[in-house]
Amino acid sequence: MKLDKIYEILDSIAPFSTQEDWDNSGWQLKLDDKEVKKILVTLDLDRDSLNQAIEKDIDLIVTHHPLLFESVKSIDSNSFLYELIKNDISLISLHTNFDKVFSGNNDYYGGLLGLEGLKGEGFIRFSKLREEVSLKDLLYRVKAINGEEPVFYTGNLDSKIKKIGFCVGSGSDFIQEAYEEGCDCFITGDIKYHTWQYANSLGIALIDGTHFHSEKNFSDNMYEMLAKKIGDSVSLEKPVNLKPPYQFI
Repeated sequence: MKLDKIYEILDSIAPFSTQEDWDNSGWQLKLDDKEVKKILVTLDLDRDSLNQAIEKDIDLIVTHHPLLFESVKSIDSNSFLYELIKNDISLISLHTNFDKVFSGNNDYYGGLLGLEGLKGEGFIRFSKLREEVSLKDLLYRVKAINGEEPVFYTGNLDSKIKKIGFCVGSGSDFIQEAYEEGCDCFITGDIKYHTWQYANSLGIALIDGTHFHSEKNFSDNMYEMLAKKIGDSVSLEKPVNLKPPYQFI
């Protein structure tokens, strides 16, 4: 299958025209319209995913986070772009367009949290639970996704949660919208100090699901979507060593 055809398929899944003005979804690097036999689907282009792509003779990498946000003024032999070009690997990213689209990052994360009847559009989703749960119970759902990494929160552990708002990635700017929608709790990542303070002043529980953990299942979700569209015509791979770009003790 040709590169341009795969781009068309990705555009049908999450139209690139719906990305934010500041975003750079779409082609990061296009090396001719060659025949694609192998695709690697991963959250980020990092050293591990690049090495995997080279070792497995990948023709195209599909990521969530773009490699390029600003203009490139030079390329040296240590850069990811250089190694992609050297190994004839093209790169496409689906960022804010995939966050917002139905069945994209937000809806998939809601499913992992066990939430039903998701509503909302754009970057934020809402779910009204059939039965109340405690904040502690909800935290354990987030913890199940985050694994050994600590989960930061504010609020009373015994408080009852009926309506939940959430935004994968970095969504602190939407806490006011969640509050006005009557949410008892808001879940997002990259929460800043003053946002924690603001949540306390509003009386809304706040959970940091982290940017990485709320979006790490992009590879699973996109893999499933692409597999349905392209069938057996192209071999799909997931990252073998997906991990956050930071460490903790």
